[in-house]
Amino acid sequence: MADGGEAVMRGLVVLLAACPCALALAAPLAQARLSAKAAGHGLRFSDPGVVDRMAGLRTAFLDKTGTLTLGRLEVVAVDPCPGWSVAQVLDLAARAETGIAHPLAQAVVAAASIGDAVVVGGQRLDRGAETTLADGTHVHVGGVASLQGETRLRVTVDGLAVGDLLLADALDPSAADGVAQLKRRGLRVAMATGDADGPALAVAQRIGLDAAAVHWGCTPADKADRIRNTRGPVLFVGDGVNDAPALTAAACGVSVARAHPAAAATAAIVILEGGLEQVDVALSLAAETRRKIRQNVVLALAYNIIVLPLAALGLLSPLGAAIAMTASSLLVLLNALRD
Repeated sequence: MADGGEAVMRGLVVLLAACPCALALAAPLAQARLSAKAAGHGLRFSDPGVVDRMAGLRTAFLDKTGTLTLGRLEVVAVDPCPGWSVAQVLDLAARAETGIAHPLAQAVVAAASIGDAVVVGGQRLDRGAETTLADGTHVHVGGVASLQGETRLRVTVDGLAVGDLLLADALDPSAADGVAQLKRRGLRVAMATGDADGPALAVAQRIGLDAAAVHWGCTPADKADRIRNTRGPVLFVGDGVNDAPALTAAACGVSVARAHPAAAATAAIVILEGGLEQVDVALSLAAETRRKIRQNVVLALAYNIIVLPLAALGLLSPLGAAIAMTASSLLVLLNALRD
């Protein structure tokens, strides 16, 4: 009976020592620490799983308007066709762009003086906007190519051009440094934008991107398809509602500080403060977290390798097993909190 009691006691000690507390805490503790550190840097990791997906990133796609630029567009010139005035072209464009949450649309509406007129809201298209006026007239606003590097929108009424709008946008001061940081990490950096080639290439030149890395005239679906068809894990940084498909398609989707709420809700990482340089900070925090998780797993496994044989040989008392189990969990906790 004594031998039977000893065997039962030894089995209980083994069960106590084998409790996988430290191993179960290895990842959650490191991720909790990540959330706290990220908040201190003006970042939010909305999807904990993105930490693993960020390992081995090979390509970074960047949106242009509102991401590489400040998204504060202004209408700097209006070029009406014969028979149309500047005010008429602006008025028609504003009616097509009214009610649309996009920097281009907001700039057009701000430049027009439609006053208290009853306006039926416009409808956002993949590359432009349109509306139908009360008399059945169809108004369309869409981007056209420009050799000067500015954003040019063409306004048409029932398919006939009535004039062009020229818009300019300021470059984000952190854009060039942010791109350089991504390149130093060995990432291939590219731009994917719905804008025309002129504005896209003008911005690319200022931030150090080759023309071959610029993809213009992309619809939201085009951006997502390009990401899916790119080899290796892909990072995408965007800001608008139309960036949601690309943010979802990417292994790591990042929304900038001035992003639309819909983009922030879709992104795995949200920049709350700062500019594009925060992407590099997020990559560093993710790498640190992966390293901490590996260390915690090693510590937890080392505990099992050392303690379980002792428990199985009867060299560990129930109290000793409880102390060892608690110590292993504390060790993992302290390692997760260590800077």
